[in-house]
Amino acid sequence: MNALVAPILALGASLAMAQEFPAPTMKVGDRHTYRISGGPDKPTTYTETVVEVLPGGRYRIRLEGTSQPGLREFDGPGNLVQPPPWPSLKPMQYPVAVGKAWTHTVADTPAQSRSIAYKAVAIESVKVAGGALDCVRIEGADTTTVSGVSIPSPVKLWYCPAARAVVRKETRVPTVGLVIQELTAYQLAP
Repeated sequence: MNALVAPILALGASLAMAQEFPAPTMKVGDRHTYRISGGPDKPTTYTETVVEVLPGGRYRIRLEGTSQPGLREFDGPGNLVQPPPWPSLKPMQYPVAVGKAWTHTVADTPAQSRSIAYKAVAIESVKVAGGALDCVRIEGADTTTVSGVSIPSPVKLWYCPAARAVVRKETRVPTVGLVIQELTAYQLAP
C-alpha cells in the first residue's frame, strides 16, 4: 500500500507546485472588508471598493473606515501605487506559484528604505467569510532600514485567487507584536 501512496502524494505535490495564479482581474463593484487587530491599537475595520478599472490591470478603490479615507490606486492586491515622488513597494509579484521567491526594495528617503523578501510556500485551504478558499501561503519578511539599521518583520500572507485578494496577513513587528489583517467580508462583481 505504501508503494502506491507515495507516488500519488508526490504527484499531488508536483501539481500544486506547477499551478500558477495570475494577477487578478478586478471589476468595478468588487468590495473587500478587512479587520486589523493586534499590536497596541484597538482593532479597526475598513472597506475597499473598486470604483474604476484602468489599463494594464491597475484599478482604483474607495477606502472607507480609516482615518484617511479616499481614493487609492493599485496594480494588484497588496501593491499600492504611491503618487509621485513616493516610491511604490510591490509585495505581490504575479504570477504566483509555489516555490517562487521575489524581493523588492524602495528608497523612501536617502536615509530610509523598505523592502520585502517573499516566497510562495504552499497551497492551503483558508476559512474566510462565506466558506473556505484555496490560497497560496506566502512567507518572508518586510524590512525597514533607517540610517543603516535594519528592522525585519516576519510575514505570512495568504492570497486567494477566488476572492481576488490577500485574505490574511500576519506581521510580527518587533516593537508591537503580532498584527493581523484579515478579510471579514467580500462581494465580487460578476
